[in-house]
Formats: sequence, structure tokens, C-alpha cells
Amino acid sequence: MPSEGIWRRAKYEYEQAAERAPDGFEPVVEVYLAGRTEPMVPGFVEVRHDGWVRLEAEVKGAEPDDEAPIPEDCFWLHVPESCVLGIEIRYRKAGAGPPLGFSYVESGE
Repeated sequence: MPSEGIWRRAKYEYEQAAERAPDGFEPVVEVYLAGRTEPMVPGFVEVRHDGWVRLEAEVKGAEPDDEAPIPEDCFWLHVPESCVLGIEIRYRKAGAGPPLGFSYVESGE
């Protein structure tokens, strides 16, 4: 079962991968979840102390703005920590898709 520590580690490794990316490549985070055939590419992860993880889909090209409408392709998953099977950080060709990001917070709620 993942813990807050693994998400901190994933964030650190993502940042390192971004800083040290080979020319022409960028990192992407994929989260493998029980019951889904394809990994999710989250832009934001919230780890809750009640055993749940909230994953917000990376919305391509969207700037964070609390006042702007939520893009139609945005979605959220709330899953028990036990449903997270793995976190993969890998490179893809830069420009193969819109820029991605990754961040997480720990929530006491």
C-alpha cells in the first residue's frame, strides 16, 4: 500500500528527471490503478490521512486558475491507497504532447 513517502519520492524523482532530462525529452508520471487497464497521468495528487488518494487528471494546456471554468477533459479519481499498484516516471519525446506537470499535497482531512 503506498504511503505519503512514496508520493514525496515520486515528486522528487519527477523534479530530478525534469532537471536532468536528455535533450529533446521530458518526464511523465503514470499511476497504475487496480481496475483500470491504462495508467492515469495525474497533474495533482492529494494523499489523505484517512487512507484515500485523490488524483486529478493532468489537463493539457490549462493554467491553474481558481476563477476559470474547469476544462471538460478534467476528471478526478478518489481511490483507497490500496488501489495504487505502481507509479512510473519515464521520458517521452518533448513536444509529443502538451507540457505536463506533477505535484502532490498531504491532507489531514
